[in-house]
Amino acid sequence: ATLVYSYPSELDNVESEKVKVDDNDPASVIEHVKRLIRTLRPDCELTNLLLELWDLAPKTIPNDPIKFPFKTYNPIQ
Repeated sequence: ATLVYSYPSELDNVESEKVKVDDNDPASVIEHVKRLIRTLRPDCELTNLLLELWDLAPKTIPNDPIKFPFKTYNPIQ
């Protein structure tokens, strides 16, 4: 499954002053996305569901050759 979240690019300038996101750290990216969801969406059941889905995303790149034999999983690209 693939999770994608899109937001207005003008928020990059505003948000980058408040929070530093390390593009090479999946946990940092996921927390940034969750912060944007909380900021931009109303408090409702769908927002809670989106946050729960992002909580399920792996926060590290797996390196188990049995479970991930093709090494195609990269949560930040």
